[in-house]
Amino acid sequence: MRCLVFYVSAGNGHKSAAESVRNNFKSINPDAEVECLDILKCTNKIVDKFISVGYEKTIKISPYIFGKVYYHTEKTQDVIFSNVSYAVNKSMTFKLIPLINRFDPDIIISTHPFATEIISILKRKYSYRIPLVTLLTDFMPHSAWIQPQNNAYIVSNETMIDEIAKYGIKRDNIYDFGIPIREGFLKEYNREEVLKELDLDPNVFTLLVMGGTTSSSKLEKLLEVVCKLDLPMQVVAVAGGSQRLYNSFLEIQKTSQIKTTVLGFTTKIPELMKSCDAIVTKPGGLTITECLVSKIPIIIVFPIPGVEMRNKEFLLSNKLAFLVENSKEVRALMKDIVTDKTILKEMRDRYSNHAHLNSAKDIYNLSVDIINEYRKVKYAKLNPVLIH
Repeated sequence: MRCLVFYVSAGNGHKSAAESVRNNFKSINPDAEVECLDILKCTNKIVDKFISVGYEKTIKISPYIFGKVYYHTEKTQDVIFSNVSYAVNKSMTFKLIPLINRFDPDIIISTHPFATEIISILKRKYSYRIPLVTLLTDFMPHSAWIQPQNNAYIVSNETMIDEIAKYGIKRDNIYDFGIPIREGFLKEYNREEVLKELDLDPNVFTLLVMGGTTSSSKLEKLLEVVCKLDLPMQVVAVAGGSQRLYNSFLEIQKTSQIKTTVLGFTTKIPELMKSCDAIVTKPGGLTITECLVSKIPIIIVFPIPGVEMRNKEFLLSNKLAFLVENSKEVRALMKDIVTDKTILKEMRDRYSNHAHLNSAKDIYNLSVDIINEYRKVKYAKLNPVLIH
């Protein structure tokens, strides 16, 4: 198998999903040739800069504007927006031709709507007969993902099948396989070892607080509230790639009334999710998927208007998360879940129906089937088993 996986660096989720596809495909079939690329960096670095930097700036400075654009184009493709997007993406397609011809992929997988549109235009404009599979990286669809030359849609939950079918897509071309994640989340870890390594007590309720590059000062205030609670609990606060947030967490740690461990960037998120009792996080698609697979109850905070709001709605409607919006709600929720263990147990039990443990394997097998049908090549029918 020769597979190109395209993403766009607007947020971390699209790139993470693309890399998970590549890494899992290689684990399933070591002979597979899989290349993972940012499609805008391959076509137009100016547009790439505008999109990636513009996204982060908008989210930080005025998420309201991002939300307005998202909601305006959510159900039906706005004519002006669609025409501009089409014109820009069409102008970039010719730059992909040498790359496509050189790699000669059997299949292309996209984890971003821009990539799906660019490849769709390329197929139509230059008559390329290469199957295109789109992997949606959130829990509710958006019209931007829907493109005429797409062969299959991979979605994160069954509800999305009905939603995408409303756009005229055949239900047989929509697959509820979930979002693939790093293999580390499919492993089991020893809670006692993980928490003791952080100088924490494995017998005490442990809350994981996740920050990141787009986290606001609201998260710092929430951590301050948690650290002043008179409850038998402890906290692991992860600042991610934000040095400012890391420094702020350290200041809060100095006056914390409960045991608090502060981490910056870490590669041990799978171990932490599998070893903590609940997580405070923003509802990004990849993060939600990792939490569902890890069976760590989700406490949603400060969703960005637009896609994260839609993710929040999905989680709350299916009773898969809690939502806290102020200090009073934080105190009340923490008291309930620390003192009553049945609350979190019931939520974890619901996660079993929404965690796609075999997502990568299912996507790989679908890709093989599509290649067989598209090219009429007799690939060996594999029965891969993910490495645990």
